[in-house]
Amino acid sequence: MAGQNRFFRGGLHERSVIKADGRPAGTCVFISHKWEDKEVARLVAMELQALGLDYWLDVDDDDSMAAAREGNEAAMCNAVERGLQNSTCLLALISRRTRGSWWVPFEIGAARAYSRTLVFLVHKDVSDRPAWMTLGTVISDRLDLDSWANAIGAPTRLVEVRKAAISRDIDSVLPRVRILR
Repeated sequence: MAGQNRFFRGGLHERSVIKADGRPAGTCVFISHKWEDKEVARLVAMELQALGLDYWLDVDDDDSMAAAREGNEAAMCNAVERGLQNSTCLLALISRRTRGSWWVPFEIGAARAYSRTLVFLVHKDVSDRPAWMTLGTVISDRLDLDSWANAIGAPTRLVEVRKAAISRDIDSVLPRVRILR
């Protein structure tokens, strides 16, 4: 079964239930990115969806988009916190542009406050890493992505996904194998 955006166009799907202990029901990945990387974030979201993982992406959330249009930072913070409350982990897209982001570090800090797992997907054009990436799992290539997806229980078999055209789009973001120094 394909994953879904739990917050697509503002409507919470039935799988976005928060359990009595305050944790979200089922795996959901909050995708953190700098606005200029929104198309790359969409590619990552499509890959997660193909793997059968639910996700939250601000560009598909009506509350986030309304807050951005209005320049309402408080409403944006509320939308981010709602997304994190319904997510089990935060996947931060680390690109060359991330260095100039105010929101990515805020979202990482908020995810830590909610005790969410941190995952850092390092774009293939990035060679250096911020020190705070030691706080989570680093995905630097396709092998890392596959391993992480398996570890969090991606329901779709990776072989099936890798045959799909959508999966080849992620090659523009992650190399198949990379060694970071």
